[in-house]
Amino acid sequence: MKTSVIMERPMGNYKIHQRTKDGYFDANSLLAQWNKNNKRRRLDDFLKSKSTQEFTEVLNEEIAQGEKSPMAYYIKKGRNTSKGKTKDQVWMHPYLFID
Repeated sequence: MKTSVIMERPMGNYKIHQRTKDGYFDANSLLAQWNKNNKRRRLDDFLKSKSTQEFTEVLNEEIAQGEKSPMAYYIKKGRNTSKGKTKDQVWMHPYLFID
């Protein structure tokens, strides 16, 4: 089994956090960087849009045929720690990066 490492990939002015095991990226982290200097966007609006839902439905069917991760995206909720709550992570299939 391949160990999953989260690497940081520079892309323009952004740092993309991507897992080595399956290539999924943290969309929540990327969007937070975008929202600092641009028109605010919301991830839930993207995920609820009809075109995204249609795309993820087809992608989920393809993933079910042998990909390493079970879904087009999933949410890893933040946890309470002694230093405060960690941020939620939304791990997305790389194809959603270009949607």
